[in-house]
Amino acid sequence: MASVEAKGDQTVREARQARVLAVARQHRWEERHSRHVTALALSLFDQLAPVHGLAEDARALLQYTGYLHDIGYEISAKGHHKHSYRIIMAADWPGFADWEVQVMAAAARYHRKRLPRNGDRELAELDSERRGWVRLLAGILRVADGMDRTHLSMVRRVRAKVCDDRLQLTLVAGIGAELELYYALEKSDLLAETLGLRVKARLEPPAGDV
Repeated sequence: MASVEAKGDQTVREARQARVLAVARQHRWEERHSRHVTALALSLFDQLAPVHGLAEDARALLQYTGYLHDIGYEISAKGHHKHSYRIIMAADWPGFADWEVQVMAAAARYHRKRLPRNGDRELAELDSERRGWVRLLAGILRVADGMDRTHLSMVRRVRAKVCDDRLQLTLVAGIGAELELYYALEKSDLLAETLGLRVKARLEPPAGDV
Protein backbone atom coordinates (compact mmCIF):
# COMPACT_ATOMS: atom_id res chain seq x y z
CA MET A 1 0.00 0.00 0.00
CA ALA A 2 2.92 2.36 -0.51
CA SER A 3 2.11 5.80 -1.85
CA VAL A 4 3.70 6.86 -5.12
CA GLU A 5 4.97 9.91 -3.22
CA ALA A 6 7.37 7.61 -1.46
CA LYS A 7 9.01 6.64 -4.76
CA GLY A 8 10.57 10.06 -5.18
CA ASP A 9 9.38 10.71 -8.74
CA GLN A 10 9.17 14.50 -9.10
CA THR A 11 7.13 14.28 -12.29
CA VAL A 12 4.54 12.08 -10.59
CA ARG A 13 4.35 14.42 -7.59
CA GLU A 14 3.82 17.43 -9.82
CA ALA A 15 1.10 15.64 -11.79
CA ARG A 16 -0.71 14.64 -8.61
CA GLN A 17 -0.60 18.16 -7.19
CA ALA A 18 -1.81 19.57 -10.52
CA ARG A 19 -4.79 17.21 -10.40
CA VAL A 20 -5.62 18.28 -6.84
CA LEU A 21 -5.52 21.95 -7.82
CA ALA A 22 -7.67 21.25 -10.88
CA VAL A 23 -10.34 19.60 -8.72
CA ALA A 24 -10.18 22.46 -6.21
CA ARG A 25 -10.64 25.08 -8.93
CA GLN A 26 -13.64 23.25 -10.33
CA HIS A 27 -15.47 23.78 -7.03
CA ARG A 28 -15.33 27.49 -6.13
CA TRP A 29 -11.99 27.18 -4.36
CA GLU A 30 -11.16 29.84 -1.76
CA GLU A 31 -7.49 29.76 -2.62
CA ARG A 32 -6.05 32.17 -0.06
CA HIS A 33 -7.66 30.46 2.92
CA SER A 34 -6.93 26.96 1.66
CA ARG A 35 -3.27 27.67 0.97
CA HIS A 36 -2.82 29.40 4.31
CA VAL A 37 -4.45 26.58 6.27
CA THR A 38 -2.34 24.08 4.33
CA ALA A 39 0.88 25.93 5.14
CA LEU A 40 0.02 25.99 8.85
CA ALA A 41 -0.95 22.31 8.78
CA LEU A 42 2.29 21.27 7.08
CA SER A 43 4.29 23.26 9.61
CA LEU A 44 2.54 21.42 12.44
CA PHE A 45 3.08 18.08 10.72
CA ASP A 46 6.81 18.74 10.37
CA GLN A 47 7.27 20.00 13.93
CA LEU A 48 5.35 17.03 15.35
CA ALA A 49 7.19 14.43 13.24
CA PRO A 50 9.14 13.05 16.25
CA VAL A 51 5.80 12.34 17.93
CA HIS A 52 3.69 10.94 15.07
CA GLY A 53 6.49 9.25 13.06
CA LEU A 54 4.76 9.53 9.68
CA ALA A 55 6.72 10.29 6.54
CA GLU A 56 6.51 12.11 3.20
CA ASP A 57 3.60 10.15 1.74
CA ALA A 58 1.34 11.11 4.66
CA ARG A 59 2.56 14.71 4.45
CA ALA A 60 1.62 14.86 0.78
CA LEU A 61 -1.91 13.68 1.51
CA LEU A 62 -2.19 16.34 4.22
CA GLN A 63 -1.18 18.99 1.69
CA TYR A 64 -3.75 17.79 -0.83
CA THR A 65 -6.48 17.58 1.78
CA GLY A 66 -5.66 21.08 2.96
CA TYR A 67 -6.26 22.39 -0.54
CA LEU A 68 -9.53 20.47 -0.83
CA HIS A 69 -11.04 20.63 2.65
CA ASP A 70 -13.55 23.42 1.96
CA ILE A 71 -14.66 22.63 -1.60
CA GLY A 72 -17.99 21.45 -0.23
CA TYR A 73 -18.96 25.10 0.19
CA GLU A 74 -19.96 24.94 -3.47
CA ILE A 75 -22.98 22.90 -2.41
CA SER A 76 -23.71 24.44 0.99
CA ALA A 77 -21.92 26.10 3.89
CA LYS A 78 -23.94 23.93 6.25
CA GLY A 79 -22.38 20.50 6.33
CA HIS A 80 -19.70 21.53 3.85
CA HIS A 81 -17.25 19.05 5.36
CA LYS A 82 -19.60 16.22 4.34
CA HIS A 83 -20.01 17.71 0.88
CA SER A 84 -16.22 17.94 0.56
CA TYR A 85 -16.04 14.22 1.32
CA ARG A 86 -18.58 13.39 -1.38
CA ILE A 87 -16.93 15.60 -4.00
CA ILE A 88 -13.50 14.11 -3.37
CA MET A 89 -14.84 10.56 -3.49
CA ALA A 90 -16.73 11.24 -6.73
CA ALA A 91 -13.85 12.96 -8.57
CA ASP A 92 -11.53 11.27 -11.05
CA TRP A 93 -8.08 10.69 -9.52
CA PRO A 94 -5.56 9.35 -12.06
CA GLY A 95 -2.29 8.52 -10.35
CA PHE A 96 -3.88 8.03 -6.92
CA ALA A 97 -4.53 4.73 -5.19
CA ASP A 98 -8.09 4.16 -3.96
CA TRP A 99 -6.98 4.21 -0.34
CA GLU A 100 -5.27 7.59 -0.81
CA VAL A 101 -8.49 9.10 -2.11
CA GLN A 102 -10.36 7.60 0.86
CA VAL A 103 -7.83 9.09 3.30
CA MET A 104 -8.09 12.55 1.71
CA ALA A 105 -11.88 12.45 1.62
CA ALA A 106 -12.19 11.23 5.21
CA ALA A 107 -9.68 13.77 6.53
CA ALA A 108 -11.65 16.53 4.79
CA ARG A 109 -14.89 15.17 6.25
CA TYR A 110 -13.50 15.27 9.81
CA HIS A 111 -11.84 18.69 9.61
CA ARG A 112 -14.81 20.04 11.58
CA LYS A 113 -17.70 18.92 13.79
CA ARG A 114 -17.67 15.44 15.34
CA LEU A 115 -14.67 13.15 15.62
CA PRO A 116 -14.25 9.93 13.61
CA ARG A 117 -15.61 6.66 14.98
CA ASN A 118 -14.48 3.19 13.97
CA GLY A 119 -17.95 2.28 12.73
CA ASP A 120 -18.16 5.22 10.31
CA ARG A 121 -18.73 4.29 6.68
CA GLU A 122 -16.07 6.84 5.68
CA LEU A 123 -13.48 4.60 7.37
CA ALA A 124 -14.95 1.21 6.52
CA GLU A 125 -12.54 0.33 3.69
CA LEU A 126 -9.39 1.59 5.42
CA ASP A 127 -7.15 -0.62 7.54
CA SER A 128 -6.18 0.40 11.07
CA GLU A 129 -2.97 2.11 9.94
CA ARG A 130 -4.72 4.32 7.40
CA ARG A 131 -7.48 5.11 9.89
CA GLY A 132 -4.70 6.39 12.11
CA TRP A 133 -3.54 8.57 9.24
CA VAL A 134 -7.04 10.02 8.92
CA ARG A 135 -7.17 10.84 12.60
CA LEU A 136 -3.79 12.54 12.58
CA LEU A 137 -4.27 14.45 9.33
CA ALA A 138 -7.78 15.56 10.27
CA GLY A 139 -6.58 16.47 13.76
CA ILE A 140 -3.84 18.71 12.38
CA LEU A 141 -6.18 20.18 9.79
CA ARG A 142 -8.79 21.04 12.41
CA VAL A 143 -6.27 23.08 14.38
CA ALA A 144 -4.85 24.77 11.28
CA ASP A 145 -8.36 25.63 10.09
CA GLY A 146 -9.14 27.11 13.50
CA MET A 147 -6.04 29.29 13.19
CA ASP A 148 -7.60 30.92 10.13
CA ARG A 149 -11.12 31.24 11.48
CA THR A 150 -11.57 34.74 10.01
CA HIS A 151 -9.99 33.76 6.66
CA LEU A 152 -7.71 36.80 7.01
CA SER A 153 -4.37 34.94 7.39
CA MET A 154 -3.80 36.66 10.72
CA VAL A 155 -1.64 33.85 12.14
CA ARG A 156 1.66 34.22 10.34
CA ARG A 157 3.22 31.04 11.67
CA VAL A 158 2.90 28.52 14.46
CA ARG A 159 5.43 26.92 16.77
CA ALA A 160 4.75 23.57 18.40
CA LYS A 161 6.63 22.24 21.43
CA VAL A 162 5.98 18.97 23.22
CA CYS A 163 6.88 18.79 26.89
CA ASP A 164 5.89 15.73 28.91
CA ASP A 165 2.16 15.26 28.26
CA ARG A 166 1.55 18.73 26.85
CA LEU A 167 1.62 20.21 23.36
CA GLN A 168 2.21 23.95 23.53
CA LEU A 169 1.22 25.91 20.44
CA THR A 170 2.46 29.46 19.95
CA LEU A 171 0.52 31.39 17.34
CA VAL A 172 2.60 34.25 15.96
CA ALA A 173 0.03 36.84 14.98
CA GLY A 174 -0.69 40.54 14.99
CA ILE A 175 -3.33 42.34 17.02
CA GLY A 176 -6.86 40.96 16.84
CA ALA A 177 -6.18 37.23 16.48
CA GLU A 178 -8.07 36.19 19.62
CA LEU A 179 -10.71 34.38 17.57
CA GLU A 180 -8.01 32.34 15.85
CA LEU A 181 -6.57 31.40 19.24
CA TYR A 182 -9.98 30.39 20.57
CA TYR A 183 -10.84 28.18 17.62
CA ALA A 184 -7.39 26.60 17.39
CA LEU A 185 -7.94 25.36 20.94
CA GLU A 186 -11.62 24.57 20.35
CA LYS A 187 -10.69 22.33 17.41
CA SER A 188 -7.67 20.67 19.04
CA ASP A 189 -9.76 17.80 20.44
CA LEU A 190 -8.93 15.23 17.78
CA LEU A 191 -5.22 16.06 17.70
CA ALA A 192 -5.03 15.86 21.49
CA GLU A 193 -6.82 12.49 21.50
CA THR A 194 -4.69 11.08 18.66
CA LEU A 195 -1.34 12.13 20.14
CA GLY A 196 -2.33 11.57 23.79
CA LEU A 197 -1.34 15.13 24.68
CA ARG A 198 -3.02 18.08 26.36
CA VAL A 199 -3.03 21.03 23.99
CA LYS A 200 -2.35 24.57 25.18
CA ALA A 201 -2.06 27.65 22.98
CA ARG A 202 -1.06 31.27 23.27
CA LEU A 203 -0.58 34.29 21.04
CA GLU A 204 2.75 35.95 20.42
CA PRO A 205 3.21 39.19 18.45
CA PRO A 206 5.60 39.07 15.49
CA ALA A 207 9.06 40.50 16.04
CA GLY A 208 8.89 44.26 15.57
CA ASP A 209 5.20 44.47 16.55
CA VAL A 210 5.89 44.87 20.26
